[in-house]
Amino acid sequence: MLRDLNDGWFGLGFAKSRGLGTVKVKLNQAVIQYPDCELKNGNIHIFGNKKEPWAVNSILGVGESLDSKEAEKYNFPNSDKQYSESAITESMDLNFGVKLTWLGDDKNGVHDLFTQTVESWKKEI
Repeated sequence: MLRDLNDGWFGLGFAKSRGLGTVKVKLNQAVIQYPDCELKNGNIHIFGNKKEPWAVNSILGVGESLDSKEAEKYNFPNSDKQYSESAITESMDLNFGVKLTWLGDDKNGVHDLFTQTVESWKKEI
């Protein structure tokens, strides 16, 4: 929707302007947080789970943090991850949890996050 709004696919307004208004979307920052994980030995590890750790630049779908039986109950794919070289990965406050941050409105910023997540979405539809 943000892309379509920025591309002018639909206008904003009512009454006199009748939706003739346009906007420019600028995305300065995006953050994904994994509160059930920690950074350890250069990888992302989930607490209390025997799953293999993920690379620090991993964008994880919900199914990644569940065991296979639990993921099946909700139709989440077990393997649902993408990688983003432009993400800044760091521990959350109190060294509890992991967050990935994308900065800027260019192809290496927030746009990269959207590009990677759309890849997973396309596989599901």
